[in-house]
Amino acid sequence: MTEVLKGVRVVELGTMITAPLAAMMLADLGAQVIKVEHPDGGDPFRSFRGGHYSPHFVAYNRGKRSIRLDLRNEAGRAVLLKLLSRADVLIENYRTGVMERLGLGAEALAAANGKLIHCSITGFGASGPYSARPAYDNVGLALSGIASLLLDPDKPQASGPTIPDNATGMYASTGILGALYERERTGKGRRIEVNMLEAAISFIPDPFANHTQMTIKNDPLTRVASSHSFAFRCADGRLLAVHLSSQPKFWEGLLAALELAELAEDARFRTRAHQEFLRAHQGPW
Repeated sequence: MTEVLKGVRVVELGTMITAPLAAMMLADLGAQVIKVEHPDGGDPFRSFRGGHYSPHFVAYNRGKRSIRLDLRNEAGRAVLLKLLSRADVLIENYRTGVMERLGLGAEALAAANGKLIHCSITGFGASGPYSARPAYDNVGLALSGIASLLLDPDKPQASGPTIPDNATGMYASTGILGALYERERTGKGRRIEVNMLEAAISFIPDPFANHTQMTIKNDPLTRVASSHSFAFRCADGRLLAVHLSSQPKFWEGLLAALELAELAEDARFRTRAHQEFLRAHQGPW
C-alpha cells in the first residue's frame, strides 16, 4: 500500500467483485475505505465457503473497515448520510433504481455532501431495455463477445478467471481517480456511471478493430496467431509457454534454443508463416 490517496475517504456499498475491487484498489493507494454491509450476513462473498472471511471475500476486501447498516430503515440511512457528509467517494453496485428506492437518490446525496463523487456500477447502464437486469461475470463474457474468444463452440465450457467483473472494477477506479483530480480544480463532485457490458467491450478493443477495419472473423486463435503465442508439452511432461511477438530476434532465439538455427535461413520460415511450423512440431522435444 502507498499513501498516494492518504486522507481520501471512501464509502463502499458493494457486494461480490465490481464495487469491492474498485474500493480495494483505492485502499491500496492509501484511501480510508468503509464498507457498509447488510446486518443479515453482509457481503454474500463473506460466507461463500463458510465462516466470515472466505477466500473470495478476502481477495477483494483487504485494507477496509466494515460497518453493518440496514439502509431500509431511517436509522441506518441517517448513519450512512452522516458518513457520506465527511466522505470524498461513494461506490455502489446496486441495480438501477435501488438507491432511489432507499431514499438515497441524487438529491439526498447532494444535500449530504455537494462535493461527493458518486460511482454507480451496474450491469447495463442507467437506461435502456436491460437497465434493471442483474449481471454477473459470465453474462458479461457472453454479451460482450469475450466468450467467443475463449470458448470452443463445439465443446463450450466456461473457465478461467473473472474478466468483466475485474475490468469493470478497474475502470471504475480509474474514473474515480479522474474525478478526484477534477475536483481539485473545480471543487465540485461528480456522478460516475460504469456498467459491466461496456467495460467488458472496452477491454477487448483489438477484436472490434479487426472486424471493423479488416472484416477479420475473430476466434480463440486470432490473437495468439498474430502475437505468436504458443503452449507446448515437452518430453519431460512439463508445459512450456512461448510468446514470440513480432520481432525476428525472438523467433531466432527460439530456433537457437531448439538447436534448429538452420531454419532461420529457410525461405519457408522468413515470414510470420513460421507459426504453422510451430503448430506442426508440438514435441516432444
